[in-house]
Amino acid sequence: MFNIIAATYKKNRSVAKRAFPWTLIIGRFIAGFFTILFPYFIYTFFLKGTLSENFNKYTNQSDYITYIVLGSAFFILGRSIMMEVGRAMILELREGTLEPFLLSSASRMGYFIGCLAEQLGRGVLQLSVILLLGGIFGAHIIGIFSLQSIIIIALAILGFFSMALILSCIMLYTKDTYITQNTLFTFMGFVSGVSFPVEYLPTWLQYLSYLFPMTAALKLFRLIVISNQSILLHMDLVLELLILSLAYILIGILCFNKIEKKLTENIFG
Repeated sequence: MFNIIAATYKKNRSVAKRAFPWTLIIGRFIAGFFTILFPYFIYTFFLKGTLSENFNKYTNQSDYITYIVLGSAFFILGRSIMMEVGRAMILELREGTLEPFLLSSASRMGYFIGCLAEQLGRGVLQLSVILLLGGIFGAHIIGIFSLQSIIIIALAILGFFSMALILSCIMLYTKDTYITQNTLFTFMGFVSGVSFPVEYLPTWLQYLSYLFPMTAALKLFRLIVISNQSILLHMDLVLELLILSLAYILIGILCFNKIEKKLTENIFG
């Protein structure tokens, strides 16, 4: 497996350097910048820096700038990991290299982990830049420099990776990337508490939001960074995040095995 991880990492890194060395990264920086800028202007100039009592009640704090910066940073990180890992296989299909891969004995999970490893460098860089921009806008991000924050980011990456496996199966089944990924990212960004508390949503949407690992990860990250609470006080969120991640990984593996079997049959059929 480790050879597959290393080979996939090198291959994806070479493609990234030659095909789009900076354009994609800069595009995501710009997207993250406007994700922060629009709520900042609404909060500062339209709402005059005031928040409703419900916001304070649901979040136990009143620092909206830090709230939205952390949400935007996590959303950019999650979207970059899920996009790159999720569409890796369908890109192999479009380039004509999927069939040889499926006929080989190469580790499928090793391939996905290799894609994740290559993407992490860019993903963490994007996360850092968004947090830095947020600091310029007045966000209090000093709390991210702690072991607890690193643990939560690692758990969040596990959650994003697990959803990427599901996304990869959906893309292979539908033979589509654009509509599939953008529908998922838009819905996830809306219901996962990126820009506002989940409690603002209708009850049935709140239940759906709990199906996304980002919801628990983002809530936990904000409690640690903004409220300066211990992760030990919120082991229920950690457990929820781990259960969701492991469940999605298992479902993703099972679904991919079925799709792989069908694709292999088509090769010989």
